Parts: sequence; structure tokens; C-alpha cells
Amino acid sequence: MLCGAAALASCNLDTIPTDKYTVETFWETEEGTEAAMTGCYNILTNSALFGDSAPLLEETCTPNAYNYNNAGGYNVIAQGTHTANSSGIIANRWKKCYEGIGRCNTHLNRLPAAAVADCAAAFPRMGGGDPPP
Repeated sequence: MLCGAAALASCNLDTIPTDKYTVETFWETEEGTEAAMTGCYNILTNSALFGDSAPLLEETCTPNAYNYNNAGGYNVIAQGTHTANSSGIIANRWKKCYEGIGRCNTHLNRLPAAAVADCAAAFPRMGGGDPPP
């Protein structure tokens, strides 16, 4: 029993997982760095922001259209009776916007130390390389 306790006490449980990405390891490769940038843009395709039929459903908040099943909570907005709890789109939009802001802030924070062969060449719109034709 004493040997088992001594063996457990000597284990280092503060290891970084090698089977998945973490915030500490994601930017160690160019592929990870590019995937992080893609994640910043990908959030925009969420249905709470600009993805799916969001622009069409937003029209149901106006007199121009009607949402028969109140999908996303747009009808209560059109009727002026929405609350923080009755309109899913408002809470979802805030949540997804801040998720995107968090992704971008993390990426910008980690980018200076990221594994990118030539940052100016990799991201010409950010001040380096020739502009695309």
C-alpha cells in the first residue's frame, strides 16, 4: 500500500494532452495557425449571425414577411413583445458574437509567437507581400 501511494505521489499529472489541440499547442504549426484564422471567420456562418437563412428570417421582424412558426423568436420581435427570454435570436446572436470576438482575440494574442514561416507572405493583406491580382 505504501509503495502504491509513493508511486502515485511521483506521477506528474500536469501534462499537456498529445491527442488533441489545446490553446497552448494549437499555434505550433502553420496548419494550426491557419485553422485558427479560419475559425475566426467560420463563426460568421452560424445561423445566429449570417449563416443559413438568417437574413431571410430577419425580414420577418418587419411588416414585409411573417414567420408562421416563430422560428428563432422573430415574431415576438415584430410584435414588440420580446423579452430577454422570449426571443432566442437575441441571446444566440450575443453569444455567437462574443464567441467570435473571443476567437479573434485569442488568435491575435497567439499570432506573434505562432509557427508561420513568413507572416508577411502568409498574410499579405496585413501589410506584407504583393496584393492579389
